Amino acid sequence: VILRRNRLIYCSAGIYLDQSPFQPDLSNHFEENEIAFNGSGVQFHMPLDGNVFLRNRFIGNFVPVAVDNNGGAVMSQWSGNYWDTYEGFDRNGNGVGDTPYELYAYTGQLWLNKPGVKFFFASPVLTLLDFLEHLAPLRAPTLILRDEHPAFNRQPLPAQGTHPGREGIAHG
Repeated sequence: VILRRNRLIYCSAGIYLDQSPFQPDLSNHFEENEIAFNGSGVQFHMPLDGNVFLRNRFIGNFVPVAVDNNGGAVMSQWSGNYWDTYEGFDRNGNGVGDTPYELYAYTGQLWLNKPGVKFFFASPVLTLLDFLEHLAPLRAPTLILRDEHPAFNRQPLPAQGTHPGREGIAHG
């Protein structure tokens, strides 16, 4: 699957992956998409490899990436994505963050693993618990993903039909 140059906005989950890709030699590619203002930008049912996320923009999602069942998305490839929650710098001005973007699961993602807690999703109670655990973690948080080369500047989506070598073909 190749999903390129789309706007995935205002959804419960911008992208939901349920055991995909199923076959080990296949992969899903998500490139240059805007994933914005969703409950979770990307939600994995379980951690699987074979998913590649390149040059996407994650903006205003309640949770950028979530994985059910206490898992992480570290087996997927993440590179060149823009994360509105990135807290690093770009000292040399090359448009790439100086440090990797790392996303961790704290208490605020209890709703993924405990069905009874889902009622409190995005509530002030879970937001407060998440904030407090960021300040003084009671346990080591779970690493969800690591983007080695996060984009520092938010770039607009390329115009439709403008893919190098494929002029005139509409994508999206």
